[in-house]
Amino acid sequence: MWVDIEVAEYIRDHLGFPDARLAFRLDRELRHPNGQRVLGETRYFISNLDPDEVSPEELMGNGRGHWGVENSLHFIKDRWWDEDRHYMKRPGLAVVLAGMVTWSLALLRSSDRFPADVPMRGRADRLCWDPQEALTVIGLSPAVAAAVDTLGAGADPGPPCNKHRLDPPL
Repeated sequence: MWVDIEVAEYIRDHLGFPDARLAFRLDRELRHPNGQRVLGETRYFISNLDPDEVSPEELMGNGRGHWGVENSLHFIKDRWWDEDRHYMKRPGLAVVLAGMVTWSLALLRSSDRFPADVPMRGRADRLCWDPQEALTVIGLSPAVAAAVDTLGAGADPGPPCNKHRLDPPL
């Protein structure tokens, strides 16, 4: 890990980050059990933490925490739900869509209806195949979910959510 206060001063004064107090770099290497380097990565961070009051271990923890959010939320939204390719011409609609996707992901994570080892995409696929269960997950009672389900009785259900899957998940 590399920490630089002078670079933070430059960032604060010339690049428009008024609260920057330190800049740090985390280098990461991933090695195969035989010792061969598989991956090398460098990440740069800007922080408003006091350099005299923060330890290197805390900085590394903060850097890992940032990427934990990036990997567990943004990667899923971008790759699984293709959020980056959705664009809206109507002002404010993109924010609503992003909020709905985040809310859906939070429901999938917090629901106790799925075994812990089922990934988020598997949970979403399962609810896509069973809309009545999806209504129950969002908090509607089974009776209300059944009543809502009968409103669409006889309607064309359309293609399955995941067009590549031929059978419903567990």
